[in-house]
Amino acid sequence: FHPLLLEASRAIGSPESWQSFLGSRGIEVALLENLPVMLPSTRVYPDGSTRSIARPYYALYMPRETWALVHFDEQALVFVRRGAAPGGWLAEREFRWLRPRDEGALSDAVSRGEVPAGALEVERARLLHRGL
Repeated sequence: FHPLLLEASRAIGSPESWQSFLGSRGIEVALLENLPVMLPSTRVYPDGSTRSIARPYYALYMPRETWALVHFDEQALVFVRRGAAPGGWLAEREFRWLRPRDEGALSDAVSRGEVPAGALEVERARLLHRGL
């Protein structure tokens, strides 16, 4: 584990180098610190228009297409690589919409009708059940 620390510290320079590091090492589960670091992001809509939204660092470093957020609390985030866990297991545990410090993107998705009916309530209920 310790020899990976230097390699990992170099990889955090960009989302692309981070993804390359995770892929080259075959990492399927990642535990990240829940930091209040926001990065600029631009959303491109189907009509070609764009909108800038500040997003938490993990949204760029752990893209939703590849990684599922399955746990978070005030200190940590746990991601599982899609395909590394059974689909049913991920469906029961993933926080697809309700994600820490990502209220701007959630608000945008809700306003555009991109959040399936009831999905947000299911995730909120799961958080309440955990006591967060």
